[in-house]
Amino acid sequence: MLNDNNGYVSINEATKFIEPDRRNISYIITKAEFSSQIRITKGKTLIPKVLLNQIEDYYEQNKALFDKYSKSDDHISTLLMSRYLGITFEELIEQIHEGKWDGKHVCIPKLTPPVKKDQNHFNYFFIRSLTINHFKTINEIATKNKDIIVTRETIFRYARKGLLPQPIHLKGSNLYDEKEVLASLYSIRKSQILSQKEHKGGVIVSRYSLLNNHQKNAIDKFINFRRKNGIIDFNGFRTKDTIAHMDKTLKSMKEIISSAFVLIISGRCGIEEEVIVNKSINEDIIDEFNPDVFDFLSINVEDYFSLSSKRKKVTLKNYLLNLKQFYYFYLQQLELEAVISEEKHREFLALNLRVKQFLNQFPRERKKWFSLDESKAKKSFLTPEQLIKVRDLILTDPVSRNSTMNATIWQLGCTTGLRPEEMEHVRIEHFLLDELGFLKLNDRGWGILKLPTEASKHENSPSHVIFGTPIPKETVTQINRYLQKLYLKQGTSNKPGSGYLFRPNPAFPDMPYNKIDKSFLVRIRPLLNFLTPEQTENFVLKSSRHSMNNIISKTHLPVLRFNGEIQKIAAQYQMRHKPKDTTIGDDYYSALITEDDFYKVLDLSINFPWNQEQLELWEIKQGYKKATNNETKLQQDNLIMEVQSKEVSERINQIENRLSELRTRPKTISVKEWTIEVNKLKKEKIALTN
Repeated sequence: MLNDNNGYVSINEATKFIEPDRRNISYIITKAEFSSQIRITKGKTLIPKVLLNQIEDYYEQNKALFDKYSKSDDHISTLLMSRYLGITFEELIEQIHEGKWDGKHVCIPKLTPPVKKDQNHFNYFFIRSLTINHFKTINEIATKNKDIIVTRETIFRYARKGLLPQPIHLKGSNLYDEKEVLASLYSIRKSQILSQKEHKGGVIVSRYSLLNNHQKNAIDKFINFRRKNGIIDFNGFRTKDTIAHMDKTLKSMKEIISSAFVLIISGRCGIEEEVIVNKSINEDIIDEFNPDVFDFLSINVEDYFSLSSKRKKVTLKNYLLNLKQFYYFYLQQLELEAVISEEKHREFLALNLRVKQFLNQFPRERKKWFSLDESKAKKSFLTPEQLIKVRDLILTDPVSRNSTMNATIWQLGCTTGLRPEEMEHVRIEHFLLDELGFLKLNDRGWGILKLPTEASKHENSPSHVIFGTPIPKETVTQINRYLQKLYLKQGTSNKPGSGYLFRPNPAFPDMPYNKIDKSFLVRIRPLLNFLTPEQTENFVLKSSRHSMNNIISKTHLPVLRFNGEIQKIAAQYQMRHKPKDTTIGDDYYSALITEDDFYKVLDLSINFPWNQEQLELWEIKQGYKKATNNETKLQQDNLIMEVQSKEVSERINQIENRLSELRTRPKTISVKEWTIEVNKLKKEKIALTN
């Protein structure tokens, strides 16, 4: 401390009394709080001695703050911030002066003069939590948020196109407000999909559009007839009474017939190349394409070769199925006109012969391939152990972007018998759900699928009218694991508990797959070394359904009375088939076996744990396997007792929860039903606790 408070000292003299050096003092005294008290005499700067302590305090305080923020993990310097933003130091200072970073930084007065004249006189430190921890690069956002509704590559594409929201002061940098970006992805993705559809609608050329009016009218007349469920019955061929998934089926039928006509016209015009390439008109040859060269009633054998030379066998089969219906529709009509005159009769016979010769050229694997009995085809039946191994391979698929969904598809097929084509139509609301939109268990500890008619194969294979399609608890857990990820990806604007279970984009619940992608099974095929060569050769997604049926109907159950008829009927219920060789009505069909027997058969066959070690214990418990030695047997007996105890505890909890729900009678059940269920649950609880 100084004793003499009077008089002045020069800058050089001041350095003898206080810590700051000459350069620091020269700069500090220019600050507003000091400058008015400084005297300039004969070109010499004089500082009142009374100010020296204040100057030293000012220096020490701001130096301490500078050191504090420089070392702080919660702050970042202006220089580093400018590099992080990808802008110059000067540009960032300008943004600070414009107020773009107000509230997001602290400023400390400088203690040495700026290098350049008129440069700022403060050191700025940005608060990390409000800046770089809040603003992220696209790479950081994509890496951190793995469950977003679009891929990493898509986010980068949005950024390149300038579609992502970005604060004004970050324009030109690679930083974004993470919350704003995540919130915007749903709307951007939706607008992209809609614009793509509009674009496709304007660019994609339908083969139907290339036909002349006579050909279009002929196809439209046929399609409208089938839309009304009109029956075609000609030459031993009869269409089904109803068309499953009518809009989708008729749309496909129209395009297939149009495609066949375009190929036939191309052949008659001598055009070797495809008229439509990548869904767009081939401008080089379109002038040669003349639809008027083909009257659809002039079909002949040569026209078949225009099809077969450009299409594979499987496509030709599809052509046959649709063209047969189309031509038999017109032959059926012309047959009526043939009775009018002998000339009409000759025209009809000639057309019938030409159509017959044309259709006979198409390949057939069986006498009537179009009504192929799948039960006669080779099927790959897997054991529970093999089903689990397949599921585990799917979950560890390094290429898959959604292994959880693929594993759910597989496990759902293994336990409910859903067909691949039904997977495309099943919706979340078809399941028994809780208030959060997840699958819940019924009072028996099973999930329930109520597959409606319109979602089933040929709209003719719904779930059992009373029992539904029970789902084992472990499959319910797997589905809920998938739903949890789905709900995170679909965004808060979509309500959980509705929409297609499997969809190409989580953000659009009502946009289904046209066809379930089965490539994940192709990828694991080389790894199926636990299957026999024949099993591997015939391994497809539908093997899950076939295996379930085989396990339910062929397992020798420990309860002898279940083996045989009860077992087979239970398998038919779960497969959503009516029992074979029966002509009984729906009411009687529903009561062929009791609900208790149905669940017990399923519990003893497909309610196995999806874990290899636990599966072995379960099989020993059911009597399907024996322990290998006394020590192992003792260990397994102990483990079985633990499993049984756990199962009993879980069942008691389920009963208690249900009884809690039934304290007051639900409006959906009668007093009698309520009383019966409560008493039944209480008796079961007493039996389990004794």
